[in-house]
Amino acid sequence: MRVPRPKRPQCVICLSTLKVEMNHLGGRNHIAEFTSPFCKVHHEKFHTMLRHAGVDLSFTSDLVERVRRALQAIKIAEWMLLEQLKQKEGL
Repeated sequence: MRVPRPKRPQCVICLSTLKVEMNHLGGRNHIAEFTSPFCKVHHEKFHTMLRHAGVDLSFTSDLVERVRRALQAIKIAEWMLLEQLKQKEGL
């Protein structure tokens, strides 16, 4: 069964359709195929959080290190999604 795609891309965090960009969650240099739509505000917040957490998404030839860095970045995106759900549910 296929899930219909929205006609306009929506931010996975706030569902906004304004200035939505595809965000490389695992880093363009690490897992480029793993993308998700983020509005400009949440895309900037994601990268700010990466910097504050010390996640380095610059290229490294070490495959294990690339995967480790990508997983760190993905965890931050997961945390953002969980926080949004918590706010919606009023928990």
